[in-house]
Amino acid sequence: MSLQWTVAVLPDPCRLPPEVLPEDEPADEVIAEVAEQLARLRNDSAMNLALDVGRLVVTRLFRGDLERVRTRGRKDHSFRKLASHPRLPFSPMRLWRAVGVYELVTRMPGLPKASNLSVSHLYVVLGLPHETQEWLLRAANEHAWSVVLLGQKANKHRSRRTSPQARAEAPVLRSLRELERLAGR
Repeated sequence: MSLQWTVAVLPDPCRLPPEVLPEDEPADEVIAEVAEQLARLRNDSAMNLALDVGRLVVTRLFRGDLERVRTRGRKDHSFRKLASHPRLPFSPMRLWRAVGVYELVTRMPGLPKASNLSVSHLYVVLGLPHETQEWLLRAANEHAWSVVLLGQKANKHRSRRTSPQARAEAPVLRSLRELERLAGR
């Protein structure tokens, strides 16, 4: 049994009128407005809540541009301002995960209807290459993997050295350890 991805039409939770935003970043008023709207969002489904939050953030702060989300990431000035807003009812990590879930469902629209996947399953694969995410989620749905099992399998695909600094330091550290070993320390 293979999972068929279907296109899902996700409702716009806010029914926002289009507005023209400054080229570089949204105004402080937009940040405050988004924080207020997020505070009012209520859903009985964790999946729907994550999608609604992610959609609102991507639409309002990143102008709907998922490539901009990928390049700027959670260090984006507007995102950081929203994450630190006093009215925001979510932690910065939960906010960023919601953006990741929205991006994932945009690429794989059938995910919300997958019978054996929860939003926690989607959280587990965030940060992995797209092909790996799709393969793991298909297998998790087909074989009804638990979140823990999916997490274990996902961790096997994660790089131990994630930062560019760690990648640059690794050969130097190996050389130093080898020199210490040769010196008899």
